[in-house]
Amino acid sequence: MRRPIRLVSGIVVVALTLAASPFARAQSATNRTYQDQGEYYLFSQAVQDARDPASQIGDLNSWAQKYPDSDFQDVRAAMLAEAYSQLDPPQPAKVLEYAAQLMSKDLKTVFDDPRDGPAQLLRFLYAATGAAGAAGTALLPNPTPDQADAGWAAAQQLKTAAAAFFAPFNKPAATSPADWNKSRVQMEAAADRTLLVLEIYPAETVMKKNPRVSAECRDIAEPAYRRALADFPDRAYVSYRLALAFLCQQKESPEKIFPAVYEFERAAVLDPTLGGAQPDAAVIPAYADKAYVAVHGSADGLDELKRLVKQSALPPADFRFKTAAEIAGGQ
Repeated sequence: MRRPIRLVSGIVVVALTLAASPFARAQSATNRTYQDQGEYYLFSQAVQDARDPASQIGDLNSWAQKYPDSDFQDVRAAMLAEAYSQLDPPQPAKVLEYAAQLMSKDLKTVFDDPRDGPAQLLRFLYAATGAAGAAGTALLPNPTPDQADAGWAAAQQLKTAAAAFFAPFNKPAATSPADWNKSRVQMEAAADRTLLVLEIYPAETVMKKNPRVSAECRDIAEPAYRRALADFPDRAYVSYRLALAFLCQQKESPEKIFPAVYEFERAAVLDPTLGGAQPDAAVIPAYADKAYVAVHGSADGLDELKRLVKQSALPPADFRFKTAAEIAGGQ
């Protein structure tokens, strides 16, 4: 049967040939054994229903109820994680529930089939990574620490697994080198996206509050965005959100206006669409320039600032520029 890894709607889909099911050869590749013919029947039924995730989940749960101590517990958990990821809509909390059962283990002992194991591993990690990437959305509004940890581990391992799987010598003859490499890049990008989402989730939670609390901006949002910029220095969205976190503190810490303007300008220079979050590319540059002029009193020095922000994700520790009041006072 052809089972695809679907990366993102509208981009390359790599089809992987996985025998009769993602786990059909599990018994022959390991020392696992079925307890009796009844267990084998339940496994077979789950395999047959692989294209209907709701039915497959029912099969797998029946299997778990009747054979809770099966040699295939880990295999079953992986199948459940993938099935919940394929529902419409998916259920990321359930995906991560089962993923958490496996992420603390050596996944090579779960996906140990010499032929199909690497593809099975990749599918599982991709499902868990995608589930964690829903953090903060309606599908996963408040991820638990265990869910976040499972998603973080899955995303990190996905990057390693994708690099190994999409090695040139694994490329099917019918797939072009460009498409094969593009699939790897897209999987690694999906992993990075989830890592970023999880890193800034605490900050995003704070910044969504209205009114925002200055102490939370200082103690939660700002540190989280700073860490994210250290790992993802070219993400304009994070620069923009850090600028907002600085502004949130301005009443208690007026000097925060200077790094705020810096980050607004950096976001505008890097990507005025903020990665697609702002559809009008003119909005962010106009806002950033206006913020600078409001503080400085004119556009003098603005071009120099735009050159400066390209050099570093964060401003120098002593970064500031003269305010309009200072200029008017002859300082």
